[in-house]
Amino acid sequence: MDFGAVGFTHTVKNLEAKGIKKLDHENQILYLEANQITIDIIGFTTYGLYNSVHNLETAKSLVGRSET
Repeated sequence: MDFGAVGFTHTVKNLEAKGIKKLDHENQILYLEANQITIDIIGFTTYGLYNSVHNLETAKSLVGRSET
């Protein structure tokens, strides 16, 4: 992470203050709706917080679980 744990904490705090939803953990699928369109968001990263961009089996599984 560019600014470490402190930067991450500040980012989360600011997103929540503005009512912006975010992914909270690995293997989570976040469902958002705007203009009657549902969007599924799955987080992938090179950091250890979420799903690895290198784990294609997990990616396939999560996309398969996605509802839209």
